[in-house]
Amino acid sequence: MIEWPNNVHIFKGAMESVTLEDLGVVIWGAAFTSHHINKSIMKNIYIDKKYINIMTIHGDISNNEGGNAYNPITLKDIESSNMDYIAIGHRHNYSGILRERNTCYAYAGCPQGRGFDELGDKGVIIGEVFKGSVDLKFLKTSKRNYHVIDVDISDLVSYEEIKDKIVSSIEETERKNNLYKIILRGEIDSYIKLNEEIIFEKIKEYFYFVKVVDKTGVKLDFDKISKDYSIKGVFARKLLEENELEDEIIKMALKIGIQCLSNEEVNLNDYK
Repeated sequence: MIEWPNNVHIFKGAMESVTLEDLGVVIWGAAFTSHHINKSIMKNIYIDKKYINIMTIHGDISNNEGGNAYNPITLKDIESSNMDYIAIGHRHNYSGILRERNTCYAYAGCPQGRGFDELGDKGVIIGEVFKGSVDLKFLKTSKRNYHVIDVDISDLVSYEEIKDKIVSSIEETERKNNLYKIILRGEIDSYIKLNEEIIFEKIKEYFYFVKVVDKTGVKLDFDKISKDYSIKGVFARKLLEENELEDEIIKMALKIGIQCLSNEEVNLNDYK
């Protein structure tokens, strides 16, 4: 059990406030007490305007009441709160310092990204809150950032070419300090059998951390396919006869089918 110091107050229930008389500040807050809160808890707030009023709350800004399940806060809620500043938590990206009438508000995000769903610079908001105004700025605290990079490898035919294209796409200082997911894009000839593990082994020494995901498609060369009488060619021609299918579906089916006919391991999770 954590023993908090006396100057820490934890909001455990409905909206309440703590007054800091020596600073002329009132801090407002409420607890997020369940997995989902479908109605805004930023209601019926009555402030004393002689104080600077600051709120800290978990919620997700919504266009309408009940628009999400994470304490849906509308811009009208923010405006009518009459707060000088609202520090909102939930979204893990910095929003910028925003304003709705006399109330400023912002998402600081999180101080450090923890996965490829939390990309770019992370940090905190620091500065001063005054009566009716703020002087705040974003301060980066993330030591390393997560990045997702698309690399088009169309027309490349060797692992060395792919390695060079990936490495040259990102500055060395960035590669050595951050974490990257490389998404391979583009269309490649059907005879090229990409192996994510081989590409990873070739590029890993150039990165602090990297993973490779193959999202390439099969280049549809109808002339070549029509002249190929192997089992792969027969499969491709039969598939292309199903011309009511969307191109992306055909390309995906071609790639999976050719991998299977080549006795390669197929991970269907890559195609979700």
